[in-house]
Amino acid sequence: IGYGGILLSKIISHLKDKYQKLYASSAADENEKPVSLIKPTSSKNTIILDKIDDCVVKFAQCCNPLPGDEIVGFITKGRGISVHRADCINVISLPELEKDRLISVEWDQEKDDLAYDVDVQILAEDRKGLFSDISRACEDMDVRISGINAKSSRESIANITMTLCLSNTGQLDKILRILKNVPGVADVYRAIV
Repeated sequence: IGYGGILLSKIISHLKDKYQKLYASSAADENEKPVSLIKPTSSKNTIILDKIDDCVVKFAQCCNPLPGDEIVGFITKGRGISVHRADCINVISLPELEKDRLISVEWDQEKDDLAYDVDVQILAEDRKGLFSDISRACEDMDVRISGINAKSSRESIANITMTLCLSNTGQLDKILRILKNVPGVADVYRAIV
């Protein structure tokens, strides 16, 4: 398993069953509850895994999935499960041998109070006060800006990549519509890294 010769997804359910049978017989004598085999690394466990409990789950930074996106899990070698958008270029371009490491995952609908980083690309006419208007639009929607990278071309076109903290795709769609209405903004879309 450590070297990737055997996939964890192929044997985890068998190991879990054997563990529970073995532990159930000894726990009955001691009146103890069995402990989980895999410990979570974060209290922000917002993903439900198919037939796997308490696994290390990380969100892929290449596509920054948001609740509402169709997602898929990828079993990494030694780093748990990496959650990607189903349309992520890294998932689509996986070699056939690696596609066996994809697993079914879904969003936990009960945890809707968390925020996720999402990159948004803005193309606009470079003008005085542009960033002030953009940040005010985000503030009006109670959206936190956690990062920004902006460049201006010789043609006075501002190319801005902003990292926003959002809770779901509905909030993303709404902020994209509002940012498109900022004076001078030509285009706004979810960035693909």
